[in-house]
Amino acid sequence: MGGDDVINGKPDPEVYLRSAEKLGQIAEDCIAIEDSPVGIASAVASGAYTIAVKTDSTLGLDVSAAQVLLEDLTHFDYQLLGD
Repeated sequence: MGGDDVINGKPDPEVYLRSAEKLGQIAEDCIAIEDSPVGIASAVASGAYTIAVKTDSTLGLDVSAAQVLLEDLTHFDYQLLGD
């Protein structure tokens, strides 16, 4: 699911809420990985556990709203995904 599948684009949480619903979950039980302040705002507003990943195009932008900040995805703890 992406921005073309929702009425309200990011930073509205609709894309995360609808994605979680399609998975039969609630957003609070999901992990969102984002690299931009707008995406992070969307994920946080949905209630998803939000991980910010630094990228060349978003360096220097405020990603402090995320619960976790990673330098890159090689540092992602896949145990967060559960069984």
